[in-house]
Amino acid sequence: MRKIAVFAFVLSFLSVSSLFAFGELTEKVEKLVDTNQKNLERTYYPRDQKPNQFSLKFGPGLLAGVAYSYNLNHFFAVGFGAGTIAPGLSADMLFTAYLMPTTVAPYVSAGVVYYGDFVRNVVSGELGAGVDVALDNGFGVNLGVGYVRSFADTGRPFDNVVAYDDVNWFNVQGGLNYRF
Repeated sequence: MRKIAVFAFVLSFLSVSSLFAFGELTEKVEKLVDTNQKNLERTYYPRDQKPNQFSLKFGPGLLAGVAYSYNLNHFFAVGFGAGTIAPGLSADMLFTAYLMPTTVAPYVSAGVVYYGDFVRNVVSGELGAGVDVALDNGFGVNLGVGYVRSFADTGRPFDNVVAYDDVNWFNVQGGLNYRF
Protein backbone atom coordinates (compact mmCIF):
# COMPACT_ATOMS: atom_id res chain seq x y z
CA MET A 1 0.00 0.00 0.00
CA ARG A 2 2.86 2.30 0.87
CA LYS A 3 4.48 1.68 -2.54
CA ILE A 4 1.24 2.66 -4.32
CA ALA A 5 0.95 5.88 -2.29
CA VAL A 6 4.58 6.82 -3.04
CA PHE A 7 4.08 6.02 -6.73
CA ALA A 8 0.91 8.18 -6.90
CA PHE A 9 2.68 11.05 -5.13
CA VAL A 10 5.67 10.92 -7.51
CA LEU A 11 3.40 10.70 -10.55
CA SER A 12 1.31 13.69 -9.47
CA PHE A 13 4.46 15.69 -8.62
CA LEU A 14 5.90 15.01 -12.10
CA SER A 15 2.63 15.95 -13.78
CA VAL A 16 2.33 19.26 -11.95
CA SER A 17 6.01 20.13 -12.38
CA SER A 18 5.84 19.45 -16.13
CA LEU A 19 3.23 22.20 -16.47
CA PHE A 20 5.70 24.73 -15.10
CA ALA A 21 8.74 23.28 -16.89
CA PHE A 22 7.42 23.59 -20.44
CA GLY A 23 6.05 27.14 -20.19
CA GLU A 24 2.92 28.65 -21.69
CA LEU A 25 1.08 27.74 -24.87
CA THR A 26 2.21 29.30 -28.12
CA GLU A 27 0.07 31.89 -29.86
CA LYS A 28 -0.94 29.40 -32.54
CA VAL A 29 -2.07 26.83 -29.98
CA GLU A 30 -4.01 29.50 -28.06
CA LYS A 31 -5.83 30.50 -31.25
CA LEU A 32 -6.67 26.86 -31.98
CA VAL A 33 -8.01 26.45 -28.44
CA ASP A 34 -10.05 29.66 -28.82
CA THR A 35 -11.78 28.34 -31.96
CA ASN A 36 -13.20 25.42 -29.94
CA GLN A 37 -13.52 23.41 -33.16
CA LYS A 38 -14.25 19.71 -33.08
CA ASN A 39 -12.92 19.29 -36.64
CA LEU A 40 -9.16 19.06 -36.21
CA GLU A 41 -8.54 20.10 -39.83
CA ARG A 42 -9.70 23.64 -39.05
CA THR A 43 -7.07 26.31 -38.65
CA TYR A 44 -7.04 29.67 -36.94
CA TYR A 45 -7.58 31.64 -40.16
CA PRO A 46 -10.65 33.95 -40.20
CA ARG A 47 -12.42 31.88 -42.86
CA ASP A 48 -12.24 28.84 -40.58
CA GLN A 49 -13.16 30.54 -37.32
CA LYS A 50 -16.18 32.20 -38.92
CA PRO A 51 -17.19 30.26 -42.06
CA ASN A 52 -20.46 32.17 -42.72
CA GLN A 53 -20.21 35.45 -44.58
CA PHE A 54 -22.83 38.10 -45.32
CA SER A 55 -21.84 40.65 -48.02
CA LEU A 56 -22.96 43.84 -49.67
CA LYS A 57 -21.77 43.49 -53.27
CA PHE A 58 -21.27 46.06 -56.01
CA GLY A 59 -20.31 45.32 -59.61
CA PRO A 60 -20.97 42.45 -61.98
CA GLY A 61 -22.87 39.78 -61.23
CA LEU A 62 -25.40 41.35 -58.90
CA LEU A 63 -24.62 45.02 -59.74
CA ALA A 64 -25.89 46.06 -56.27
CA GLY A 65 -27.03 43.39 -53.89
CA VAL A 66 -26.61 41.18 -50.86
CA ALA A 67 -25.01 37.75 -50.74
CA TYR A 68 -24.41 34.88 -48.35
CA SER A 69 -21.52 32.44 -48.63
CA TYR A 70 -20.27 29.50 -46.62
CA ASN A 71 -16.64 28.42 -46.51
CA LEU A 72 -16.43 24.67 -46.97
CA ASN A 73 -12.79 24.91 -45.84
CA HIS A 74 -10.17 27.64 -45.93
CA PHE A 75 -9.81 27.31 -49.73
CA PHE A 76 -13.36 26.94 -51.11
CA ALA A 77 -16.65 28.78 -50.56
CA VAL A 78 -20.09 28.48 -52.10
CA GLY A 79 -22.62 31.30 -52.05
CA PHE A 80 -25.73 32.84 -53.49
CA GLY A 81 -27.07 36.36 -53.69
CA ALA A 82 -29.81 38.67 -54.89
CA GLY A 83 -29.49 42.15 -56.33
CA THR A 84 -31.01 44.73 -58.58
CA ILE A 85 -30.60 46.04 -62.08
CA ALA A 86 -32.54 49.10 -63.14
CA PRO A 87 -35.29 47.95 -63.70
CA GLY A 88 -35.29 44.35 -62.66
CA LEU A 89 -33.70 41.77 -60.43
CA SER A 90 -30.58 39.64 -60.43
CA ALA A 91 -29.63 36.46 -58.60
CA ASP A 92 -26.46 34.41 -58.63
CA MET A 93 -24.82 31.24 -57.38
CA LEU A 94 -21.07 31.57 -57.02
CA PHE A 95 -18.13 29.28 -56.23
CA THR A 96 -15.01 30.95 -54.85
CA ALA A 97 -11.50 29.54 -54.46
CA TYR A 98 -9.11 31.38 -52.13
CA LEU A 99 -5.58 30.86 -53.42
CA MET A 100 -3.88 31.39 -50.05
CA PRO A 101 -5.44 30.70 -46.63
CA THR A 102 -4.39 34.03 -45.13
CA THR A 103 -6.15 37.15 -43.93
CA VAL A 104 -5.27 38.88 -47.22
CA ALA A 105 -6.27 36.24 -49.75
CA PRO A 106 -6.39 36.44 -53.54
CA TYR A 107 -9.38 34.61 -54.98
CA VAL A 108 -10.94 33.44 -58.22
CA SER A 109 -14.65 32.83 -58.63
CA ALA A 110 -17.08 31.39 -61.15
CA GLY A 111 -20.83 31.13 -61.18
CA VAL A 112 -24.17 31.57 -62.87
CA VAL A 113 -26.23 34.78 -62.83
CA TYR A 114 -29.91 35.32 -63.64
CA TYR A 115 -31.16 38.72 -64.82
CA GLY A 116 -34.85 39.52 -65.19
CA ASP A 117 -36.38 42.86 -66.15
CA PHE A 118 -40.06 41.78 -66.05
CA VAL A 119 -40.03 41.39 -69.86
CA ARG A 120 -37.02 39.16 -70.59
CA ASN A 121 -34.95 36.70 -68.60
CA VAL A 122 -31.24 36.21 -69.28
CA VAL A 123 -28.90 33.58 -67.82
CA SER A 124 -25.20 34.47 -67.73
CA GLY A 125 -21.88 33.05 -66.70
CA GLU A 126 -19.69 34.98 -64.29
CA LEU A 127 -15.91 34.94 -63.75
CA GLY A 128 -14.08 37.03 -61.18
CA ALA A 129 -10.72 37.53 -59.51
CA GLY A 130 -9.55 39.80 -56.74
CA VAL A 131 -8.32 40.14 -53.17
CA ASP A 132 -10.33 39.50 -50.01
CA VAL A 133 -9.15 41.10 -46.77
CA ALA A 134 -10.55 39.57 -43.57
CA LEU A 135 -10.20 41.87 -40.56
CA ASP A 136 -9.99 40.69 -36.93
CA ASN A 137 -13.48 41.71 -35.84
CA GLY A 138 -15.35 39.73 -38.51
CA PHE A 139 -15.55 42.57 -41.00
CA GLY A 140 -13.77 42.54 -44.31
CA VAL A 141 -13.55 44.05 -47.77
CA ASN A 142 -12.89 42.65 -51.19
CA LEU A 143 -11.92 44.27 -54.46
CA GLY A 144 -11.54 42.68 -57.84
CA VAL A 145 -12.60 42.48 -61.44
CA GLY A 146 -15.50 40.56 -62.90
CA TYR A 147 -16.67 39.44 -66.31
CA VAL A 148 -20.27 38.46 -67.05
CA ARG A 149 -21.38 37.04 -70.41
CA SER A 150 -24.90 35.88 -71.24
CA PHE A 151 -25.32 32.42 -72.72
CA ALA A 152 -29.09 31.88 -72.62
CA ASP A 153 -32.11 34.09 -73.16
CA THR A 154 -35.14 32.29 -71.83
CA GLY A 155 -37.38 34.59 -73.87
CA ARG A 156 -36.12 32.61 -76.89
CA PRO A 157 -35.87 29.03 -75.58
CA PHE A 158 -34.63 27.46 -78.83
CA ASP A 159 -31.73 29.91 -79.29
CA ASN A 160 -29.80 29.17 -76.11
CA VAL A 161 -26.73 27.52 -77.64
CA VAL A 162 -24.75 30.58 -78.70
CA ALA A 163 -23.66 33.51 -76.53
CA TYR A 164 -25.82 36.62 -76.79
CA ASP A 165 -24.57 40.17 -76.61
CA ASP A 166 -27.31 41.14 -74.15
CA VAL A 167 -24.90 40.94 -71.19
CA ASN A 168 -21.20 41.34 -71.90
CA TRP A 169 -19.64 43.25 -69.00
CA PHE A 170 -16.07 43.52 -67.75
CA ASN A 171 -15.99 45.74 -64.71
CA VAL A 172 -14.62 46.42 -61.23
CA GLN A 173 -16.41 44.70 -58.37
CA GLY A 174 -16.20 45.17 -54.63
CA GLY A 175 -17.90 44.35 -51.41
CA LEU A 176 -18.18 44.82 -47.68
CA ASN A 177 -18.28 41.59 -45.69
CA TYR A 178 -19.22 40.43 -42.23
CA ARG A 179 -18.20 36.96 -41.04
CA PHE A 180 -20.05 35.09 -38.33
